[in-house]
Amino acid sequence: PDFYRNILAKEYARVSQHSESSVFHDDLADTNHPVYFHQFVEHAEKHGLQYLSEAQFFEMQSGIFAPEAVDVVNQISDSRVAKEQYLDFLKCRSFRQTLLVHKEQALDFDVSPERVTKFYIGSPIHPQDEIVHLGSPDIVTFLGPEKSSLKIDKPIIKAALVVLGNAWPQAVHFDDLLARAQTLLAASTPVNPFHEPEFKGRVDQAQRIHRGEHRSPFFMMDGGSASLDPPYNVSAVHGLWAVSVPPIQATRNEEDKRTLAEVLLRAYAGGIVEFHLHPPQFVTLPSERPIASPLARLQARNGSNIINLRHHNIKVEDSLGRGLLQLLDGTRDRHALIASLDELVVTGKASLPESSTIPNGATGTRDIIKANLEENLIALGRLALLAA
Repeated sequence: PDFYRNILAKEYARVSQHSESSVFHDDLADTNHPVYFHQFVEHAEKHGLQYLSEAQFFEMQSGIFAPEAVDVVNQISDSRVAKEQYLDFLKCRSFRQTLLVHKEQALDFDVSPERVTKFYIGSPIHPQDEIVHLGSPDIVTFLGPEKSSLKIDKPIIKAALVVLGNAWPQAVHFDDLLARAQTLLAASTPVNPFHEPEFKGRVDQAQRIHRGEHRSPFFMMDGGSASLDPPYNVSAVHGLWAVSVPPIQATRNEEDKRTLAEVLLRAYAGGIVEFHLHPPQFVTLPSERPIASPLARLQARNGSNIINLRHHNIKVEDSLGRGLLQLLDGTRDRHALIASLDELVVTGKASLPESSTIPNGATGTRDIIKANLEENLIALGRLALLAA
């Protein structure tokens, strides 16, 4: 009974996170014929297709289970489809995002660290505690999305993760990430990223967004993110990711490159970092005449559910926040935005959220809007809603 109770509780939690329209489309649609995974693959093969992988690489990992269970799954080596079918049973997984390719396509399953170097990498990862000195061999715990974590002792990896957290929600190309990490590490004697206000602010905001707790003066938002189900905890003890000492003629740069690629691949398998060949196009800092995503502006007219430029769902719960999004078409500077937002409030089409910061000496809504505008434009950038 406890086993089935846990399954039902997990399913209830899944359904509760989705909108009514999503539940209707995915679970209650007229055309909904459940099949086993192996049956799905057999059907695809009849139409000249073959199974490639899941869209989310971490969904194919078995390391979250007890070692005994992993050994049994790994012994199923005669068929990738059979292995995936047993993973469905172990995870009680009823929903997949499966990729298929033409049957004549040759498949290459060599997932080597060298292939990481062509990607852009993104992650909201951040240190759990203050880092006294990046260059020390002390183990530092980094926290990622959905309660995931990494324990890192390698200085170059710690520096790279600090760079990723500082850049989020932007993605950084591997080569640039390595160079910036090496530069940061060279200058860290000692360094504490938590002492940098900009970095600390970004970490705090990223944490709030991924916990669904982001609350800015104009915007009452629930940040959406791709879920890990169940939460992955990719942890390491001292030296877990140490690589063998390269030959004398190998450069330190190559050693750092290999080490970083290995750790990022493991982190990707755990759903802690994202890989992009073509990173999402958006800006984090608003221009003189900000432009919000055209889709976001359109959606803001019709309701509170917004899709950002990272293809995640954002809920804008207050009327003034939706009004600001609609105004960001590139034709208005700060003065024009303040005037237009003030008009929305005065005419009763929108209202100031109770959380708005009220500056000393404010004599009306215009002063309050002016005091809060820049913070909220930056918040939109951090939520990947600004195209310029």
